This record gives sequence, C-alpha cells and structure tokens, in this order.
Amino acid sequence: MAWTTPRTWVTGEIVTAVLLNAQIKDNMDLSAPAKLTTAGDMLYATGANATARLAKGTNGNILHQASCAPAWTATPSITDLTLSGALDVNGTIDYDGTCVDFLSSGDIDIVSSRNAACAIYIAQSTGTSGTIKIHADTGTAVNEGVASIQLLSDVGGIGIKSGLNAAGAIRLTADAGTSETIAIHADQGNTTASICLTSDAGGITLNPGTFVTVGGIADGEIRIMEDSGAGTNYAAIKVQNMSASYTLTLPADDGCCGEALTTNGSGTLTWASAAGIGDVSAHVTDGSTQAVADNTTVIVNFDTETYDTSSIHGTTVCACSATSCTRLTAPSDGKYIVNAGFYFTNTTNSGAYSAFFHKNGSIVHGSTHTSFPDETSNHRYQNITVIMQLDEDEYVELIARGDGMGEAVTLAQQNFSIIKIA
Repeated sequence: MAWTTPRTWVTGEIVTAVLLNAQIKDNMDLSAPAKLTTAGDMLYATGANATARLAKGTNGNILHQASCAPAWTATPSITDLTLSGALDVNGTIDYDGTCVDFLSSGDIDIVSSRNAACAIYIAQSTGTSGTIKIHADTGTAVNEGVASIQLLSDVGGIGIKSGLNAAGAIRLTADAGTSETIAIHADQGNTTASICLTSDAGGITLNPGTFVTVGGIADGEIRIMEDSGAGTNYAAIKVQNMSASYTLTLPADDGCCGEALTTNGSGTLTWASAAGIGDVSAHVTDGSTQAVADNTTVIVNFDTETYDTSSIHGTTVCACSATSCTRLTAPSDGKYIVNAGFYFTNTTNSGAYSAFFHKNGSIVHGSTHTSFPDETSNHRYQNITVIMQLDEDEYVELIARGDGMGEAVTLAQQNFSIIKIA
C-alpha cells in the first residue's frame, strides 16, 4: 500500500468504501501505531510519504546512520576523536579514547557557569607520568596577556595541588634555555606578600645549579620573620648601592663563645677573638742582636710574637729577612699608641744614637740624639713612644741609627708594640 494524499471533499459527495479505504485505512496503516509492534521500536522515513519500523536494539547499542537509514550497532572502540567547529554541551561528556584534539583557527573556550568546586575538571585516573599535558609549540611572548600558555583568574586564586606524597609531587620544569626559563611574576600586590611561598609542614628548599638572585626595582632585601604566633616582626638583610659586586664566604663552623666574624678583605669570613678598642694590639721582640754600621740607618727586625690579636705582625714567626718581620700593620682605621725600645752597645763610648718611626716608609717621629757618656758603661737604652693616626693596612717600622761611634753598634733586647685606642 502507499500513501494517498488526503481528499478534499465537496458538499453532497457520496462516500464509498473505496474512498474510505484509500483515504483513511491505507494511510493509517502507515502511521506509528500500525507500524510499531514492540516497546523501543522506532519509526523512520524510507522515502517521501513512506515509513518503516526499526526494531529496538540491545542494551548498550548506539544509533547510527547506515545507507541512509538508521541502524543499531554495538558501542564502538574509539581511539581518536577530532571535533571541528562548535561543540555546545549542557551536560556531561565522557570519553574513553586515547586521544582528544581540539583544533580551532580561533579561540577554544571551556566555560562553566557553575559556582562550585570542580566547575571545570580535567582528570587522568591512571598512569604515573605525563598523564595530563598542556603544550604550546609556538609563540615567543612572555608578558601577561600574550604569553604562549596562561593560567588566569580575574577573581579568586589559581590552585595547583597534588595528592602524591613523594618528591616531585608538583614540578615546574624548563628543559631548554639557559636563563630565566621559569618566571613567577606579580605586578600588583602589597609590599609584604606579592609572591608567597608557604609550607604548613616541612620546609621550603631552593636548590639552584649556581646561585639565588634577590633583587628588583629596589635594593635587594631578605626578611626572616619571627614565629607567626609571636607577632609580625622580622630581621632583614639588605644591600645598598654598590660600586662593585662581592661575595662573602661563611666559615666552616660556628666558632667559639665570644668570637666575632671577621673578613680577610677578599670575602672570606672567619671567626676571631672579638676585638674591642683595647684588644687590637700586638707586642713583638727579637731574641738575637742586630748590628748597625756607623753612620747607617737600619730597619729593626722582630722574630717573636708575644701576642697579636689581629694579625698585626703576622700569623707565623717569620725569617728576619722577611719584610713582614719589621712591620706592624693597622687592621682598621683609628688612633694607635706605638712604642719601641732597644739597647745600643759599643766599645768606644763615643758618638750619638737615635731611634724613630717610619709610617709607610717615611719618617714620622724620632728621638733626640744622645751621646754616649764618658763612663765605663758602654750601653744605653733608647725608648720611643708616639700616638699616630693609621688607616687600614698602613704600617709602622722601628728605625735605629748610630753616628760618630767609630765602629758598628749592636742592638739588643729589641721590642715593638702597638695598641688601638680609638
């Protein structure tokens, strides 16, 4: 049977069985109640004004198009899914394939209007490495708004959380480049917490391959806070404008009680006895005699340190020919009392002798010449004391001279001392 176009009846027309069968019965036989026999059956068109029945499928079957007609088939195993164009979903999408590609010549937006946790949820439930990856293989800009990959929140924050209880639970890695390959940047915020790294349990470790740089548009400052339960006070280490960079290397241990941190002037810090005004001092002697030729000036040597608080004379006993054996060097700027003495001995009991100080190689103070007395004693003790201003690394030396003695003079019991007073 076929579909008959419904007849337009006219007034007074006689209704016959033939007309009723064609206009009503045959057309009703093509309707859904006539075609469908089982719950779940579907009615579809086979052509113009023609219908057919699609018997119900089995549980899990999906409906698909086959040769211009609907058909049931078992759920296929989809290995790849490519969506081109717009996809609007107002429900749930579950996909169990191996690859999902979102390709667009414009933007790709994933938007949820739900005001609750997990409004947008991307999860990988199995696997141990590289299970979720967001990748941009083009683009060069790194500024906010034009970066290759952005995580942005206009209100609220951005949280990255891992339930893994192991090293590397959350890892930011740059596997190419040599400088500033990973940047964490805040262009707004208050002065105390623009960027915060916090840990409720355990610590925070910075483990660079070379060094950690702290600095920005202001002088670099590191603040170490007190216990949050005690308050908000802190201790800070801050740099000022400098003419050159330098590095301070800490000692290998924590030193002894009462010691102070000192520098060698080249960046190496060591522990040393705390040096107050009266503790910057040295006293040196010489256990042997020293000859002074007549009418000759001699720089007196000292080979024994009675004490030396600040490496003023030297850290070890030196040979008398060494330059450092003659010098006392100021460890810091200040005023110093410098004292020296020795015995002059000769057999002629004639002539005069003198003692004076050199500062950086030039005479700054001397004693009055004293003639040997006309008596049986053939030796005299000469002492000289002076207060002088010395800058760091300036040095003083003791100078002896004999004039008109007719022979070489012998120096004995030489001693040399210095003490900082201001």
